[in-house]
Amino acid sequence: MQSDHEREGPGGGNGVASMWPRMRYGDLENVLVELTGGDRRSVVGRFKKLRLMPFPDAIRLGTGNRVEYDLPRVMALCTAFEINALLVPQSNAVGIVQSVWPEIVRGILAGAVERGILPRPASMPAGFSAVVAILPDGFASESPAQATAANLPSQTHHDGEPGMVAELRLDCGRLVELVAPRLESSSGDAAGASAAFGDLDLSFGWGAGQVPHRASVSDLFSGSSFLDRGPYLERAAAFLKIAGKLPEVGDGSPQSSTRARQAAQNLLDYLGRPSPIDAWKGEIGTREGRPRLKHYLAAVGDRAGLAPPVQWPATMLVTTGASPCARARAMVRKALRIEAEKRAGRHGADAS
Repeated sequence: MQSDHEREGPGGGNGVASMWPRMRYGDLENVLVELTGGDRRSVVGRFKKLRLMPFPDAIRLGTGNRVEYDLPRVMALCTAFEINALLVPQSNAVGIVQSVWPEIVRGILAGAVERGILPRPASMPAGFSAVVAILPDGFASESPAQATAANLPSQTHHDGEPGMVAELRLDCGRLVELVAPRLESSSGDAAGASAAFGDLDLSFGWGAGQVPHRASVSDLFSGSSFLDRGPYLERAAAFLKIAGKLPEVGDGSPQSSTRARQAAQNLLDYLGRPSPIDAWKGEIGTREGRPRLKHYLAAVGDRAGLAPPVQWPATMLVTTGASPCARARAMVRKALRIEAEKRAGRHGADAS
């Protein structure tokens, strides 16, 4: 007799990424037990709690359909279990995965490249490792991200450096090494794993995204979950809230906390080189001759003494004016409002 897990079908037609091959629930359960070294009953119990949240997203019921998890969902679940094993409460582990999903995916892709599963993406930085440094913020207010993250270069010492703040380090290569062969054996598709990792690159890696010459907030489209929706706007809002409080270079103010500065730098690193799914949002700004959102964000980072991932000409940053933070905030607020309205309208249409 099939269990409830085996009889439920994956969400279909909901816009969420569905990259093949897929892993059957029973095989996923075995992977989670092996990953954590935990008792099977404990793993199953925690998995049921994740499904109730729901995490990674809602799975619709489908008569006679077996549950099969695609690569993004398998990796999201494995990452949540891995973080939960570090004594991070399960709900917090879920929040961390959702907050730093782009960095996790890039770590996963680096792990796949290291193991010869995926050809090296052309735009993947040299010396990029599969290790992700996660900086949780247990005192964060409602607006900033619950956690930020940085993808570490391969030469980084994993025992920490002087002046570093406490952080979690996740070796995504280990997850890839465990999941990839089982994904192939579960699906019976030996060649599918490489294609699935390639699809991940096109959404959250370094693939070439569609970037218009000028982007308008009216073009915003909201995905259904963190699996297919980039966090650019939320990260921009969090960055502006944190960086706006950092002392400007040369003003003689006391230095801000190392944690706040590192969080701002992590966010700026992504905003300067976002995932393909998010690349166009930095182009928001329809007035000719005026800077775009990415320029305002870079100017805020420059004034706070942060290291920009992309160097813009000084003449470009000067055009952002005396208050780039205020201008960027206004653009982000407008974009988030329009996106929320479009999401609400779409959900209303789906229900009708």
